[in-house]
Amino acid sequence: MVRMICLLVVAATALHAYPEFQKYSQTHSGRTVNCGMCHASPEGPDGLSFGQVGSLDSVQMELLKEARRAQRPGMEVNNPVLNTFGNRLVRVMGVRLLVDAKKDPAMLHFYLKDAGDMDGDGVTDAQEYLDGTNPNNRHHGDPLVLFLTNVQHHLFEIVMILLATAAGMFGLSNLLMAFAAGGKKP
Repeated sequence: MVRMICLLVVAATALHAYPEFQKYSQTHSGRTVNCGMCHASPEGPDGLSFGQVGSLDSVQMELLKEARRAQRPGMEVNNPVLNTFGNRLVRVMGVRLLVDAKKDPAMLHFYLKDAGDMDGDGVTDAQEYLDGTNPNNRHHGDPLVLFLTNVQHHLFEIVMILLATAAGMFGLSNLLMAFAAGGKKP
């Protein structure tokens, strides 16, 4: 009963789901993008499932209220309805700029361009937003881009492995030739 009352109270206020960002990312990338890019639940913030407003307890509801008050950039937030990337957006932009960006969803790319690469896959969060890939998942993205990025990041290790393999093959072939030469009669 308490959950239903909380859900109705919160539903009466704006749930702060911004489908404009999802639509922009989908249009720009040609990929299907669900709410899970920013929200804890792939179905978005409203509902009774995990990561949705109707499932929040009183402590989580307080965290949600605090996160909604993070109007300026740089404020620390821990919104239980958002995932790590969604909370990063609020930290980088603040709620006020985030709401303004609904009019021009490309602004997210601009504000994220210096925010880094949260999942460490070598593709910036700003680019993942444009590509429609999940900035929370280092294995989600264009396979060729991820491959090339990882080759670039691990080039030294790759070169060392190739050199070690070549040296090993050279040594093995010389060893085999020595065995073959030792077995021949003059």
